[in-house]
Amino acid sequence: MIILGGASLNRKISPATLNIIIENLMGDYVRIQDRRLSVSINEFGERLHRHCTQIMPGFQQYQTLRQELIAAECENLRLETYQAKPLTSFVRNKLINEAYCLLSKIIWPNKWVQSAKPKVPTDELAAADFAARLWRQ
Repeated sequence: MIILGGASLNRKISPATLNIIIENLMGDYVRIQDRRLSVSINEFGERLHRHCTQIMPGFQQYQTLRQELIAAECENLRLETYQAKPLTSFVRNKLINEAYCLLSKIIWPNKWVQSAKPKVPTDELAAADFAARLWRQ
């Protein structure tokens, strides 16, 4: 617009400052000196351009390469074979039956006495002892 407008545009020099100093900062950032950061509009534009043209594409290439390497290693290690799978109904029912039988021996030691109250643990120590007895049998 300025080029097309030529001399017909009114121009005015602005007294706005192009540099600013941010104070009372904390951190280990390289550009922070004595808890102050000096920022210039011109320098910021250059840094932003460098970030967009060099840093971001490099990081995106790194991410792509990293994902490809991870996928290749997962395939080499055959990690999908170690994935948990649901148990078949036979195995699941067998485990449930075994656990029930073990629990019935501990909680109701005398099957013929129907009035006996179950010995269910009430605190953490009793629960740990209960689990240990369950596994010993």
